[in-house]
Amino acid sequence: MLGADAKVENITITRGFYIGRFELTVGQWNRLLPGRIQTESTSETPVHGLHYDQVCEYLEASGFRLPTEAEWELACAEAPNSSELDDVAWYSPAWVVVDGEIDLERSIPLLNAQHPQVNQVGKKRANKNDLFDMLGNVDEYTFDMACDCSKGISGPATEISRFDPWCPGFCRGGSSSLGLQIIKGGSVALPGGYCDVSSRRWLLQESPKYTGFRVVLDISDQR
Repeated sequence: MLGADAKVENITITRGFYIGRFELTVGQWNRLLPGRIQTESTSETPVHGLHYDQVCEYLEASGFRLPTEAEWELACAEAPNSSELDDVAWYSPAWVVVDGEIDLERSIPLLNAQHPQVNQVGKKRANKNDLFDMLGNVDEYTFDMACDCSKGISGPATEISRFDPWCPGFCRGGSSSLGLQIIKGGSVALPGGYCDVSSRRWLLQESPKYTGFRVVLDISDQR
């Protein structure tokens, strides 16, 4: 449980919430929605490679929701220093970095030869909130979509975004089903630099191979 009035930089979270200690696993998915996905992963591996509408199907069936980007950053706590990253995160060492920039021409063949494998949850050290795999293993969907009103999480906050910020994607004139979903945490297929609390990426609502999710329950909805 994470309490109310917690702050992430200049963002304030006013509502307490529970968040999954682990990324949602294949076993947990199959107990609620058996036969809906095909995977060769073990039951203790994070469920991943799902279309976003499949994630929404699970959330609707379970009564949980995704964390907002601000809630995710609060749960993630501070990023470990480089000497501690191996203790808490699964990531790829295959990427070649030259003068601070990723050399894609040299990195992609190494990554393809490596065939990154998603690992069972809870095999690395927990963070200070006693949560596992917040960094690395699989990226995690958040409730937010990338747009101007959500930039306050990793940049200067506006008055609109200062308290319990989230963005459904409507502010660009589109619908939430057509937006760019924000994902966090990095994965086993990415370099360690993506395993950082403030790192944020977004993607069309497709089926990313190394993206999973963890669930949230508002304290007011406790069952």
